[in-house]
Amino acid sequence: MLSYKHHYHAGNFADVHKHLAQIAVLDALFRKDSACLILDTHAGSGHYDLLALPEKHSTEYRNGIARLWDLDPRPTQLTRYLNLIQSMNPDSQLRYYPGSPAIAQQLLRSQDRLQLLELHPAEYQTLKKFMRSDHRVSVHKRDAYEGLIALLPPKEKRGVVLIDPSYEIKTEPEQLLEAVKKAWQRWRNGVYLIWYP
Repeated sequence: MLSYKHHYHAGNFADVHKHLAQIAVLDALFRKDSACLILDTHAGSGHYDLLALPEKHSTEYRNGIARLWDLDPRPTQLTRYLNLIQSMNPDSQLRYYPGSPAIAQQLLRSQDRLQLLELHPAEYQTLKKFMRSDHRVSVHKRDAYEGLIALLPPKEKRGVVLIDPSYEIKTEPEQLLEAVKKAWQRWRNGVYLIWYP
């Protein structure tokens, strides 16, 4: 849905949970040397300025990443995640939050590829600009489910598909299920991470 804005929810509790799971899965896949594909079907703009949020939306990140940011000592399980965010905030002030695409990009190895799908025109342009200098990354302005089927199977035998739709359309759960069935038939070695509210 083109009215959904990832920015409003960046860094909230659900984002923290999703990104911790994403990092754990990518770390597990990257234990082997063979190339992997990461395909993000609802990529958003890739990164977010938390201080640019309207006040009514700023409580979401304050109840998510902001609660973890100043932990001292930092729990071991959160260290890698918080270090990735720290790399975007070199002055140690929490301002910029990486979306799933930025996290995947930071973890990519030279042999891996990242395919990003985003249909919203403004978010697509921001994402394309953000990723423009990385030859391992391709950004596509296309529908998530159409693109998911069209881009599979990849040349890589292993990888992960991240699916985090807005669920603003009433039929989205059914559409998602049908797309994942088709995707799995095309790429059975893929790991599918699907977020559901």
